[in-house]
Amino acid sequence: MTMPGAPIAAGAVPQPGPAPTPPSQVKPERVVSEQDEALAKDYLKRIEAAKTRPAFSKFIETAKRNRQLLRGIDPSLPEKHQRMRTNLHYSNMVVTRVQVYAKDPEYSVRPSEGVADDKLEATKALADTCEAVLQSELVKGCSLKKRAKRLLTSTFTTSVGWWKLIFQEDKRTDPLIANQIKDTQDNLMRIQAMRDQLDDPTAGTDLDLQLAKLHETLKGLQAQSEISIGRGLALDFVLPEDLLVLDESIRELADYPRAFALAHRVWMTRRMMRTRWGFEPKGGKIFSDFKGTEASSGNANRVSDDDLFEVFEVWDQDAGRVLHVASGEKGFLDWILSSVDKDADFSDEEDDLAYAADPDDADF
Repeated sequence: MTMPGAPIAAGAVPQPGPAPTPPSQVKPERVVSEQDEALAKDYLKRIEAAKTRPAFSKFIETAKRNRQLLRGIDPSLPEKHQRMRTNLHYSNMVVTRVQVYAKDPEYSVRPSEGVADDKLEATKALADTCEAVLQSELVKGCSLKKRAKRLLTSTFTTSVGWWKLIFQEDKRTDPLIANQIKDTQDNLMRIQAMRDQLDDPTAGTDLDLQLAKLHETLKGLQAQSEISIGRGLALDFVLPEDLLVLDESIRELADYPRAFALAHRVWMTRRMMRTRWGFEPKGGKIFSDFKGTEASSGNANRVSDDDLFEVFEVWDQDAGRVLHVASGEKGFLDWILSSVDKDADFSDEEDDLAYAADPDDADF
């Protein structure tokens, strides 16, 4: 079979067959090295150990019972009499929540005493700008009050509340730069072909100079091929059972900053896994719900885009990296992140699913 655009030798007849896949659409085969497989397995082992700790298992049971009480259900009573006539648990929570968070905070930024007198005015102007940025990006942009209500509800119910605040930057390929890169590559190929056709190798000095300049131009264009189309803070509420401290030495939750790693559990569908990481999950465990119930053996053999996978985002403080592993899947999911289509995005339904809160009540 001949490649598109390639010359056909005299007398050769192109053979029928499927149209070749463009190079940009070819998904490379996922290859997991022995080192990555061993390291990912160690992370999953630590995650499983954190999930099965007696204290964490007891916390899950207590949180489940408290959530039922907050909904006006007493699990200690017979099923017919579990519904409370008056839900004082919820009433007390609402009153307490309003007292703690009545309105959004007002940030104040002021120069410290160490600022020199000649720089005081400029520093005050910078402080005013910082106040405006915090008010715009954190309070309004991150819907701080809405997130705070969920955090306080979780804290009132389970004694633990987690926020996740990160800085995000969305970069896309600049189409103008991409076209310039393509033109430069075409010129390189053209000049290289002219250089190769010369009978006298010493006569190609000017062409060599042009090639060198084009190579430098190409490197410069590739360095600025991506542009930032959006940046800012992202604040979200995380269910306490979805945040694991991967450090046996940590006994008090307040000591989590010194833990060697944290793991944030995120539920993702098969479709989302393909979109995010560019490969088909084959060995990962399939779950039937957000509570961690594994699918039956019959359903596990049926491949569906809606299959649920348990993905963990591991923040390793010692290594200074953020890695992703999935239960039952070998290696890291970030195996070839640069090859994934950065223009792909999740639908609203998938985005909600990826960061799903408690299935019974999103506020708790």
